[in-house]
Amino acid sequence: MTSQRAFDGAAAPAALAHPAGPVAVVLAGGLGTRMRSSVPKLLHPLCGRPMLAYVVDAARTSTGRDPIVVTSPATAAVHDAFPASVTFAL
Repeated sequence: MTSQRAFDGAAAPAALAHPAGPVAVVLAGGLGTRMRSSVPKLLHPLCGRPMLAYVVDAARTSTGRDPIVVTSPATAAVHDAFPASVTFAL
């Protein structure tokens, strides 16, 4: 999977309906409001990379394929930060 895709649960692509092997699903809907930051907590830098990047890399290493990242509509900035490496779901 080399391009960014977004879908809701009802319109899942056929390739994801019955995947051939495990697929990681990352729940990433947090806004980070308790962190008192305008940056979604998923994008806060940790050692120079967004926190979500570590989870995406670990999921890809474990399954051999791009993960599905479930986000909140309010965290649209996450889609821009990972333009071609994950599949997004709302």
